[in-house]
Amino acid sequence: MFAGVIEGDTPKIYFADSQEFIESLNYILSRYLEKIIKNIVILSCKTQSESVIFKYLNDEDLYQFRNRIIFFSTCRKFKGLEADVVILIDVGKSTFLNDGKLFYVGASRARLFLDVIINMTDEDCSEVLTAYNDTRRSKNIKKTFAAAINAGYEKIKYKI
Repeated sequence: MFAGVIEGDTPKIYFADSQEFIESLNYILSRYLEKIIKNIVILSCKTQSESVIFKYLNDEDLYQFRNRIIFFSTCRKFKGLEADVVILIDVGKSTFLNDGKLFYVGASRARLFLDVIINMTDEDCSEVLTAYNDTRRSKNIKKTFAAAINAGYEKIKYKI
């Protein structure tokens, strides 16, 4: 419609604790693999060894799902690069309270699609909103949090 406008969908936020994480990641990956999108990267807001995905990586920092190899990196290492799809992981309360720039670096690497898996409780979401002087509140604080960072709140269906 307009020259130079960014293409792609509204970023999607998923909330998952460490037990639900791999199922959430695989659910998101399955959606993109059905669309035959090839340029997918998983970015961590933590160091590689601190990442929840670390034990699932092979020696070359790659994640395998359904016979597809997905590149993994940290936000710091991937700075300046981009991918069609970015799945941002290891996002928690400290990501926003201690180093919000790191979240920005990771989120801004996506050319078309951005999915973020967040490990935060309702209380964590409320604390971050308060720290940023956002007074919006609703019955679903996670949905409110997603709206505050201009993203859509999605629930995982877990059927892959």
